[in-house]
Amino acid sequence: MKKKMKDEVLEYIKNNLKYYDFSAQDIAIKFCIKRNVASHYLNQLFSDGKLLKNDSVRPVMFKYNQQKPKDCFSKFIGADKSLKSTIDKCKATVMYPPNGLPLIIKGNSGVGKSFLASLIYQYALDRKVIHNDAKFVVVNCADYANNPELLSAVLFGYKKGAFTGAEKDTAGMLSSANGGYLFLDEVHNLSAENQEKLFLLMDSQKYRKLGESVQWEYANVRLILATTEDKNTSLLATFRRRIPAEITLPDYNNRSTSEKIQLLFEFLKDEAITIDSKIFCSIELFTDLLSKTFEGNVGELRNEIKLLCAEGYLGNKRKSSIYLGDKLDSGFWIDPEISIDLKKMFLKSLSEIDLIELFQNHISIEESMSQLRDRILKECAGSSEYNYLESDEFIALRNYVVNKISPIIDSTGLCLLDEFLADISLFIMFIDVIEETSRNFLLSKFRKFRMKNDKQKLLANEIWSSLEVEESKQELLLKWILFLVKKFYVKIPETHCLIVMHGKITASAIARETNKLLNTYVYEAFDMPIEGETSDLINLINNFCKSIDTTNGLILLVDMGSLEQMYEKIESNVIGDLVILNNVSTALAIECGIQVCQKKPISHFYQMDFDSFQVKVQYYKGLSQKKNVIVSCLSGEGISEKVKDILKRYLDNQVEILIFDFNALKKIAKEKDTMIFKNTICVLSTTEFYIQGIDCLNLENLINGNQTLEKLNKYMDSDSCEFCLNELVKLFTIEGASTKLRFLDSKKVFNDIEKVLYLYEKYYDVKIPSFLRINLFLHLSGMIERIMIGDGITNEHLKEGAQLFDTFLNVSKDFFSEIKDIYCIEIPKGEYELIYTIFEQTIF
Repeated sequence: MKKKMKDEVLEYIKNNLKYYDFSAQDIAIKFCIKRNVASHYLNQLFSDGKLLKNDSVRPVMFKYNQQKPKDCFSKFIGADKSLKSTIDKCKATVMYPPNGLPLIIKGNSGVGKSFLASLIYQYALDRKVIHNDAKFVVVNCADYANNPELLSAVLFGYKKGAFTGAEKDTAGMLSSANGGYLFLDEVHNLSAENQEKLFLLMDSQKYRKLGESVQWEYANVRLILATTEDKNTSLLATFRRRIPAEITLPDYNNRSTSEKIQLLFEFLKDEAITIDSKIFCSIELFTDLLSKTFEGNVGELRNEIKLLCAEGYLGNKRKSSIYLGDKLDSGFWIDPEISIDLKKMFLKSLSEIDLIELFQNHISIEESMSQLRDRILKECAGSSEYNYLESDEFIALRNYVVNKISPIIDSTGLCLLDEFLADISLFIMFIDVIEETSRNFLLSKFRKFRMKNDKQKLLANEIWSSLEVEESKQELLLKWILFLVKKFYVKIPETHCLIVMHGKITASAIARETNKLLNTYVYEAFDMPIEGETSDLINLINNFCKSIDTTNGLILLVDMGSLEQMYEKIESNVIGDLVILNNVSTALAIECGIQVCQKKPISHFYQMDFDSFQVKVQYYKGLSQKKNVIVSCLSGEGISEKVKDILKRYLDNQVEILIFDFNALKKIAKEKDTMIFKNTICVLSTTEFYIQGIDCLNLENLINGNQTLEKLNKYMDSDSCEFCLNELVKLFTIEGASTKLRFLDSKKVFNDIEKVLYLYEKYYDVKIPSFLRINLFLHLSGMIERIMIGDGITNEHLKEGAQLFDTFLNVSKDFFSEIKDIYCIEIPKGEYELIYTIFEQTIF
C-alpha cells in the first residue's frame, strides 16, 4: 500500500531533519508541492504531536519532536524505582497479543490497587491496543458478597422474567466492557458459580445472561482482578490457572523513605491545586507523617492530608495560603503553579552518572567513594536553574534524617555535622533514582570497603538501623554510612568502654557528659534499675560483647555491689584484655577516657595509680589482640616450635603465631565462649581437633594432601603458601625418615632434593601433591645412599611413550647435576626410569 504524503513527509524529517529547524518552504521544495500544501501537512503532524512549532518567528519554523510519549504509569509513585518490575509486568499484560493477559493485583486495603488498574486501562489506550471509545468498567464484588445471584445479574445481564422485577432483557457489565477493561475489585467475594462463568468467558469469550439457557452472548473483555485475601484459599484452582499474571503492591510502611516523601508531596500538591492555595507544611508535621504507621496505607494517608488541609482552610481567613502544623518556625511551601520539569531534568542527570568511570580499578575503593560523593554533591548543587539542596523535598528528607539520628549522635558526644547529614540524605535519594543494575554494580564495589575501627562500625550500624529504606537498598546504605563515619569521625578510639551503674539513667548521664567533655565517642552506657536483676544486666552485657569486636580489649566501669562480681561472668566473651574498675565517677570516667583517646593498651590501666579514686582493678589478659594462628601438637612444644618457625617465615607480620599445650587448648575450647577465638584464623595440630566455627588443620592431612593451607591465602601470597606447605612436608618427612637413612644427614639431603623438585615443578608447570612429595623425598634420599654404596638400579626398560621419557631423561640429568656433584655419584638410567614412573601420573 502506498504511503500517505503526510507519512512520507514525517519519514523524511526523521531521517534528514531530526536535529534541525525547517519551514514549510523547505518541505515544499523537497517534495515539489505548493508551500500551503506543505504547511497543511506540517500542521497536521504538529497536531499529532510529531512536530514542535515556533510561530513567534517568520517564517514559522518546525522541529521534529524527539520526546517519548508520556508514560501514564509515571503517576504511580515508585513506578521507575521499587515497583519498576511490577509496572513492567503490568505493561506486558497489556501488550501481549492478541487481547492481553488477565491480571490479579494483590495487596492490603489502600495500597493503590484501583488506581493502578485505571492506569493499566489508560496505558492500553495510549498504546492503541484498545479503541478510544473502549470503557473501563468497575465492579466491587464486596457490594454483592451476600447476594451472588444479584452479582451474576450485574455482571452477565439477565433475561426478562429471570427473577422478580426483571421486566425486560438487560445487558450486564460485561457487555459495557466489551472491547475494553473489566476491573473486579475484592474478587475473593466472587462465588464459585460466578468464577466458573467467568473462566468460560476467558476461554471462549462467550457467556449467558442470567435466566438464559440457549442463546450465547459474546464479549472481548480484558480482565483485571484485585484482592486483599490469599487467592489460593478464596479462588477456585481452575479459575486461578486462567490468571497467568500476578503482582503484589507493598504497604505504605514498606515503601522507601524517598518514596514516602514523594507520596506526601504529591498529595499536598493535589490539595494545593484543588483549593487553589499555597500550602505551608511544618517540618515537624511532615516528619510525623513520614514516620507514622497507616493501617489504611496510601489511601488513609491521602485522607489524613485532605483532613489537615480542610482544617487549615477552615481556620485561615486568607484562603490564598494555608498553614499545616503547630510549629511554623521551620517548613516549606507547596505552590500549585510551580512546574516539576526542572526537578525531573535534575533527577535524570543524577541517574546518568557514569559509575563505571568513577570506580576504575586503579584507584582505591575509598577514593572511588569520595569521587562519587563529590559527583552527587556537584549534580545536586551545581545547577543555577535547580538546586536540589534548596528544594522542599531535600529539606524534608534532611530533617527526617536529623530527627532519626540526632539522639544517637547526641549520646556519643560527637557533633552532628551538616556535611554528614547532607551526604546521608543525598545518598538515600540517589539510590532511589538509579536503576537496579546500577545499585547492584555499586554494591559489588562497596563490599570491598573495609573499616578496622569497631567503634566506628558500631556507630554506623546504630545510625543505619534508625533509617527506613527498602530491604534491597539497606546494605548499600550501610556501606555508605560506614564510609561517611570513617571520613567525618576519624578520632573515635578503637577500644570499647562501658559504664554500668545502678539507677534508671545514672550510667547514661555520666557516659553522655563524659563523651561531650572528651569531644568524642568513648563510652557506652548500661543502666540497671535498683529493683532489677544483676543476671539480666550481665546477659545484656554478654550479648553486647558478642556483637562487637573485643580484639582491642574492653574496659568496664561499674559502681558497686553485685556489679563488681561480673568479672567472671563476662571474661569468656572478651577476646582481648579485660579490665574492670569499680567506684565509677565522672572524674574516673574522664581520666580513663583520656588514656583511651591516647591509645593506651588495656594493660596500662592495670598499672595506673588509682589511689585518688579509691577503686579496685580487676584485670584479665585475653587470648590475642591480633589475627592469630594457633599451633598445638600432642607430642609437645618441640614440634610446635618448629612448625611456628616455618609459619613465621611466610605469614604476614600482622599475624601472631600462638603455641598452646594441647590439653590446655582443649580446656579453653570447652569452658569458654567460642567468641574468644574470633581472631583466630585456624588451628594447626598433629591430632584431630575441633572448635566450633574455627578451621582446625591436621598436619597429617596436610602432608597427605587431604587438606590445604587455603585458609592462610589471605595472609601470604600463593607462592609463599606453596613453599610453606612444602617445608611442613619436609619437616615431617625428615622427622620420619631420619631413622631410615643409614649415614646421610637427613636435613641436608632433603634440602638438596627440594631444589630438584622445584625444578621439575617449574619445567612441567605442575604442583607436586604433598603425598607424592613425601614419596619422592623418601625415594630419592634412599636412591642417593644406594648409589653411593654401589647398589643403584642399572636394569633399563624401554618406556612406552619413549619420546616423553627421552625429554624427561634429558632435563633430569640437568636437574640432578648439583646432587651428582655434591655426593660424587652418577645416576644410572634405570634410576631415572623409576623416577619417571613415580612422576608419571602427575606430570604426564
